Amino acid sequence: MNAIARKLNTQVRTPATPSPGSGGGQGITVNADQLKKLVGPADELQAEVRSGTAKMRPESEQAARDLGKEWATSAALSQITAAWDTQLNKVAGQIGEIGPKLLATANNHLLAETVARRAVQATRRAAEVLGG
Repeated sequence: MNAIARKLNTQVRTPATPSPGSGGGQGITVNADQLKKLVGPADELQAEVRSGTAKMRPESEQAARDLGKEWATSAALSQITAAWDTQLNKVAGQIGEIGPKLLATANNHLLAETVARRAVQATRRAAEVLGG
């Protein structure tokens, strides 16, 4: 389990591979409420990454200044700090996309279930009217 999965309290599961000619496998079970509950932890993780990144930069820049401009290590530390800052902010942005996607997935699933249920009900009513 990776760090993000631990924060979100989830596991990545490999889906079952359908056997050839089986018509698509066993289907998918979606727990919309559970997906919605994961939105908060995803947002919290994004905030935590952004906060940690913001704290890292001043400390690293101070360490580079303390080394002095004449040291190559000072310039390298500044470059590494800038690179880490860029990458961590990119990761935070990607984590920030998780919450809205989870919410959209949950809502889309609920909508699909509602539409399917109504279609089945309409089909049953039509069958009854037609004497089926």
